[in-house]
Amino acid sequence: MSLAPGITYAFRRPRIVAILPAFNEEDVIGSVIQHYLDDGVEVYLIDNCSTDGTAEIARQWLGNGVIRIERFPDDVGGTERAKKEYMWGEILRRNEVLAAELGADWYIRADADEFRVGPWPGMSHAEALTLVDALGFSAVQSQVLEFRPTDGGFPAGGDPRDHIHHYEPAEFANTLWVKAWKQPPVGVPVEIARTGGHAASSPAAVSAPSTSSRCITRSARPSMRSERSSRSGWSATPPKSATWAGTTTGTTSPPRPPTSYGTPPT
Repeated sequence: MSLAPGITYAFRRPRIVAILPAFNEEDVIGSVIQHYLDDGVEVYLIDNCSTDGTAEIARQWLGNGVIRIERFPDDVGGTERAKKEYMWGEILRRNEVLAAELGADWYIRADADEFRVGPWPGMSHAEALTLVDALGFSAVQSQVLEFRPTDGGFPAGGDPRDHIHHYEPAEFANTLWVKAWKQPPVGVPVEIARTGGHAASSPAAVSAPSTSSRCITRSARPSMRSERSSRSGWSATPPKSATWAGTTTGTTSPPRPPTSYGTPPT
């Protein structure tokens, strides 16, 4: 891998797994999974009782980068309420369990309509994590940019990055995420649910200095927002870390022009 012209490095590449919850994301799930697999990141899909083709689309990669397609909560004995509502707290606690069980070096708490890239030109997200890992850091912060459709031209199943090209700054509460972390030794917990999934925290975490990158996400379902509004600590600010920029695409939201225009960071 190349850091700059004439400067290369060769570090052991850690095993990286993206834990990816989803509900009725058939319009974007294929391009998101392919994005991670092209980057050398494995995917564990938590399908929260989708009623569309989300699981079927993901199944084409099962055993070839997709570790498992878990039907949540049925496969893991979750609550009956989670079969009818998007119980975000339960899903995040499931993330914590999986991170302790899957045996990866690094984890990404991914969203089903989110694309994450590295901060350095020509270096993928996974390559950037490899460098951060080699430098001794164990957590990476993400900044969010919201990419919204400005017309009805996005085709279901298409790649949002090919069709949605303008962004606006995200709300402040969504701009300080620590959603990629190095799993600590056995017995050292990683907390995700406590901050609503915004900041994975561990006593062993050492955050990387500020950099930039990009991801794409979409707004929460109404039932998720209602659960979040009854909790505290959702916008907790983590310690200084890599600012890996993000983007939000609301492909199911009413099209509207962004308040400010820009092109995606490279």
